[in-house]
Amino acid sequence: MRVAILTLAPATNYGGILQAWALRTLLSEMGHEATVVSLRLRPSVALRYGVGNFLIRHHLHPTKHYYVPSPKEALRTTAELRRFITSEVAPAQPYSPKGLRVAKFDAYIIGSDQVWSPEYTRPYGAENFFGDFLSADDPRPIVIYAASMGSDKWRFSPAESERIGALLSRCKAVSVREQGVSALLRERYAIASEWVADPVVLAGRDRLLKVADCQLDSKGVFAYLLDPTEAKNAIVQQVAEGKNVKKITSPQPHQILPSVEEWIAGFAAAERVVTDSFHGVVMSLVMGKEFVAVGNAARGMARFTSLMSAFGVEERLIDESNTEAAALFARPIDWRQVEEQMEALRGRSLDFLRQIF
Repeated sequence: MRVAILTLAPATNYGGILQAWALRTLLSEMGHEATVVSLRLRPSVALRYGVGNFLIRHHLHPTKHYYVPSPKEALRTTAELRRFITSEVAPAQPYSPKGLRVAKFDAYIIGSDQVWSPEYTRPYGAENFFGDFLSADDPRPIVIYAASMGSDKWRFSPAESERIGALLSRCKAVSVREQGVSALLRERYAIASEWVADPVVLAGRDRLLKVADCQLDSKGVFAYLLDPTEAKNAIVQQVAEGKNVKKITSPQPHQILPSVEEWIAGFAAAERVVTDSFHGVVMSLVMGKEFVAVGNAARGMARFTSLMSAFGVEERLIDESNTEAAALFARPIDWRQVEEQMEALRGRSLDFLRQIF
């Protein structure tokens, strides 16, 4: 079966890239011809972004308050990520909603990652991530897999909400990444949804080590920070206790971003991990690494609490003001419990995927 996986366009977010790779890989192994697809920006939004970026580059950049790379600079700094995306994840060309509808796919899966976060999806038409690109009489199935809102609060407008209810009722199956989102759908629309694992959890350790061509080790500290601050850097140094630190952060001006393989290897090789990223937590759990997660409220705390409480590691979620992070490592994670719970969640999630088509 030719299956389109509609997700946020893979760009410079390692977790976003890897979850798309993982879901495509798993569906392909199940015998489907799986393709990761993304949507084009709505024309008015694309124009606004283009004008805004031009003004920032040519008028605000000299003040150093903002930085937007030129197209040439972006190509130079993201070359390694684009290589992985092109070869392992997705075709380069995004679809319009009409193009996605007329493409010769037999079924559609929407997910994973924050495909239900309106601040990320409104530029593409938020309702499209509930299946609005298909007409009501189109017989092709739509399945939602591990959709995330990044929050346990409903943030869609009344008009969007009314449309979303009708769209969800047409879906063949619905699953979410946070347990709180499942409760929201039940209360608002009386729609049953299943709580499933992020695709990176499903892919598992062995597939990740293979794609990165690396091995497990236990040396030093790996810090993966989406929003680095002085307080977070202090936590990294505290946790390191003089050990070597390898750090990967969100794109910095003129920085050539490390490859996806190097990012995976950073987790695989570490003795300890410090992260403020949801997928940083996922990778730590999958790789079996002692870690602390610095809560990232701006990017959505529900993702952290849902995942970490499910595996009994919620005490590893701290805030920036924490001065005792290193002490947490004196109480090792119960990895037998984590593995048992991960295997149970992985099994339920794979069953969900196997049974939908």
